[in-house]
Amino acid sequence: MEPALSSALHSTVELSVSCRQLKNTDLLSKSDPLVSLDVKNRLGQWESFGRTERIKNNLNPDFAKSFQVPYMFEEVQVLRFRVYDIDNVSDRLDDDDFLGEVSFNLGELMGARGQTLHKSLGVKRGFLIVKAEEVAACREQVCLRFSGTKIENKDGWFGKSDPFLTISRLREDGSFQKVHQTEVIKNSATPNWKEFTVPLQKLCNGDHHRPLLIQCYDWDDDGSSDFIGEFQTSVAQLATSQPQEFMAVNGAAKAKNKKYSHSGLIHLQKCQIMIVPTFLDYIRGGCELNLIAAVDFTGSNGDPRHPQSLHFWNPQQPNEYARSLQALAEILLNYDADGNIPAYGFGAVVPPLGPGTYHCFPLNLNPSNPEVSGVTGLMQAYFNCLQVVSLSGPTVFSQVIQNAMSLASQYQTQAAQKYFVLLIITDGVINDMDDTVRNIVQAADLPLSIVIVGVGSADFSGMVTLDGDDGRLRDRTGRMAARDIVQFVAFREYGAANWAKLATDTLAEIPSQLVSSMLQRGLVPNPPVPPPQFIPTAAPTVDATATVTATATGHEGSAPPSY
Repeated sequence: MEPALSSALHSTVELSVSCRQLKNTDLLSKSDPLVSLDVKNRLGQWESFGRTERIKNNLNPDFAKSFQVPYMFEEVQVLRFRVYDIDNVSDRLDDDDFLGEVSFNLGELMGARGQTLHKSLGVKRGFLIVKAEEVAACREQVCLRFSGTKIENKDGWFGKSDPFLTISRLREDGSFQKVHQTEVIKNSATPNWKEFTVPLQKLCNGDHHRPLLIQCYDWDDDGSSDFIGEFQTSVAQLATSQPQEFMAVNGAAKAKNKKYSHSGLIHLQKCQIMIVPTFLDYIRGGCELNLIAAVDFTGSNGDPRHPQSLHFWNPQQPNEYARSLQALAEILLNYDADGNIPAYGFGAVVPPLGPGTYHCFPLNLNPSNPEVSGVTGLMQAYFNCLQVVSLSGPTVFSQVIQNAMSLASQYQTQAAQKYFVLLIITDGVINDMDDTVRNIVQAADLPLSIVIVGVGSADFSGMVTLDGDDGRLRDRTGRMAARDIVQFVAFREYGAANWAKLATDTLAEIPSQLVSSMLQRGLVPNPPVPPPQFIPTAAPTVDATATVTATATGHEGSAPPSY
């Protein structure tokens, strides 16, 4: 999640990060550094902005993952970079070794020579190097695939090199900044690296003729990778034809040996430049967003009749469940033609439906049609449900996710484009984590995003694991999710009066997730849907807004308060 620094954006700058002479906190190897970025909001509070990748066994890392930050000349924008040594699989940073931190204003960086700052991380803790470059608007991305032959052996008689490639772009100050790194191919003189896709903005800032430096290294597990060779090219040159062959040259070796030719051949197998469609391209073509809501009715919420309960209904002060439902539904329903919401509850005994605990039941208690009409119908169904269910448990997500997957799987064609957002509002720890992770990994192949809002004061560390901001989710078999589809936020971080900020941070990733899902399945935007024609009609004789009923959910009940 990357919180906005201001609504009055003027430009965006890309911040690239490196470290030098980091403190080593590992006894038998070297530190495995990662850099986190926080920004100070207008209330003087730090907000997490993002993290780089983790680089193993390296005290002088150049991180490929950068940060794109809104830049406002007229504002003081304070940034804080923290460096950690990551030695576990936890997403938390407070249990990792802290290597140092530095804070400064973004304006200081933009006004610096070459828009580059070298900052000390503390006494004997090393240095942070930050470089900035304004981002050029670019909707292109390039798909590349490389292979190699005759790669020089750096590992002696009993093995072969473990080669990988890095790609760096030329900066305006004449230096090169790493923007991508391939995987390592173990013990091979003829590597075939996996195909990868990178935005042209990241690769060359949209300039097809900007020089690119492609370097080949031999990976060593102690972090001291051996240089094999390099060559320069550009996107324009790569796009001319495929395959192409480039000599990886080691300048030092060439200077010592007049007969030296190269240290390996790098073959370009594929270079395909594509225009990336936007979220609005799909919406203009008739793609709809469909909200699916799921509410936690487990016993840990407390008896709804008591004021301490998270489900307690106070007409003057709606509870956190009601606020979350309303805040997100009001935004998503703008992109849904019929305004109907499949709504469910889980973790309750539901007498009208039969004995036992239900882990996915219709919120309107109508199994043949679980849809409710709009925000009013959703709030009505939630209110009515509180009057008849008995809170139970345990907290099980998998059945709700499977139900959403079933709905999403029906819309997989070019003609029928829909994207689903499953909103799960819960108060506690998941009791079926393995099944939930497995289902999320499977759901990543469908047109589906999952938004989880945590209410109350419980420990939500398990929920953060599901949010793939720091690496894609894997199930117990090792299968990796095709994309990041989960976004988690804790309601308590926003306070009672900040519904808009909750909705903004929760839904910020939905447009990019929709686009990535469509492209993953080879679906392009349909032609724009023509606007409706204006047909003059007689002026109404009654106020249509005065006829609001309390039966939008398909069954009677006391109407909930309007907020």
